Amino acid sequence: ADFKDYKAGYVLHGLCLTANDEQRRTLAEAMASQLKAGPHSPATKRILIRQLQVAGGKESIAALGECLTDHELCDSAVQALLAIREGVVEPLRKALTTASGRNQVAVIQALGELNDQEPVSHMALGNVLLWRRDHAGALAEFRRMIELNPNFAQGYGAMGLAQMYAGEPAEALKSIAIAMRLDPLYPSMLLH
Repeated sequence: ADFKDYKAGYVLHGLCLTANDEQRRTLAEAMASQLKAGPHSPATKRILIRQLQVAGGKESIAALGECLTDHELCDSAVQALLAIREGVVEPLRKALTTASGRNQVAVIQALGELNDQEPVSHMALGNVLLWRRDHAGALAEFRRMIELNPNFAQGYGAMGLAQMYAGEPAEALKSIAIAMRLDPLYPSMLLH
């Protein structure tokens, strides 16, 4: 079955918004089971995922986690998991090893958002963006990483590499000099 009528989506959304805790859990379990087992189109699954973003809890995490490698559902599933927050790190980490391309970036961003105060999260996302040749995005992540830990030599080295690729050689040399000052034996800098 598919949502051929937008009114059905509105009704489902209304139920999600007005349900008490017990009703919400029952509704979320039903939507999660349909998401996993139902022969639904990607459009219908996105509707279910958006409603799980409103009403979902721990009972819907597994079903949402299975959507993280589907290129049509990943973004919606990530948003739903971020809304749930508690208990979602493990399925995101699991998806990190199997997701690719845009899905992998979305998963890394979600992990970073869940742990925004961790410099290594920004380093990981910055590296993925750099590999994807998104120099501006990589530089933003590396700047945030350095903001969180100004003594992170590896962070300055990564920043320098991104600046070099972005066509900012003078800035790259400054970042690499800071990395070398912070850790004179930092091996990666010895190779550049």
